[in-house]
Amino acid sequence: MTSCKLESKIKMNEILQFDDFPVRRVYDEKKQAWYFSVTDVMHVLLHPADYQTSRKYWNKLKSRLNKEAVSR
Repeated sequence: MTSCKLESKIKMNEILQFDDFPVRRVYDEKKQAWYFSVTDVMHVLLHPADYQTSRKYWNKLKSRLNKEAVSR
C-alpha cells in the first residue's frame, strides 16, 4: 500500500468533531458507505451531562426495537 493511499485511509477513519462532540466514523470503501457510532450520535443529539446517559439511552432503545421486531 502506498503512503498516499494509507494517509487517505487514516483520514477516512478519523474522529469527526460535531458541535465540539467527537463522533467516531469509519468509511467502507467496498460499499462506499460511512458508519457512525450510534452512541456518539446520540450524545450529540441529546447533549446529556455525561456519556453514560447516551449509552444507556441507546441500549434501552435497541432493546425496545428488538422486542418490537420479535412481536411482529
